[in-house]
Amino acid sequence: MSLAGPNSPAPYAPPAALVSLINQHREGKLPRPITSASLGRVGITESLIPRTLQALKILGLIDDNGKPTDEFEAFRLAKSSDFPKRLEAWLKAAYAPVFQVIDPASAEPQQVRDAFRGFEPSGQQQRMVTLFLGLCAHAGLVPPESVNARSPRVFIKPKPKKSSSRKKQVSVAGSAYIANPKVGKGLPPLLLGFMDSLPRDGDPLTEKRLEEILDALPAILRFAYPMKEATTSENDQEELK
Repeated sequence: MSLAGPNSPAPYAPPAALVSLINQHREGKLPRPITSASLGRVGITESLIPRTLQALKILGLIDDNGKPTDEFEAFRLAKSSDFPKRLEAWLKAAYAPVFQVIDPASAEPQQVRDAFRGFEPSGQQQRMVTLFLGLCAHAGLVPPESVNARSPRVFIKPKPKKSSSRKKQVSVAGSAYIANPKVGKGLPPLLLGFMDSLPRDGDPLTEKRLEEILDALPAILRFAYPMKEATTSENDQEELK
């Protein structure tokens, strides 16, 4: 299944959510059928569930009843050495109308944005670009760092101007790396951007916002870092705690 082309719907869920679900499915940890309720149980924030479920359907990973498609099952069964190529092939088929007009590896940001003009809902086209580039990065079609530059509305917010007084402050909310670059040295750009999106020092934090932050963090970490199985010694250490 692929996008039908202009005037048809396109997915606009956060890329971290889709990548997290793909990884959990490969590990056999995704409940079936895949529904709004089951997505909530695996860490998808309530406000993101509708668009995430829609993305899974439009991209051909589940059917209308929430059953994984043959393509999604192939992800789970693929050997680690074969998975990147299978992911790439799925992505190029799912986004066929987009790949017909651009190569994400060499396209300019405006060219990528223009490739999504005409898709519905029109007000979510920037998020469509965000998801597309995030999935391309996960498939190895574009460097992960280029996603931030081309689609700054994923989690990355523009840094304050030099004249801003915020830049002189070290905030526990995540802008510390702006005041002191050494603080965030070596951390993935996606994680730094998430940190910078947190409320600033002194700003109020509602219970709803706290819940959204805690719900989003696991998916962001799974997207930002490669996952590995725990070794026997690590398991033993966990049991001793």
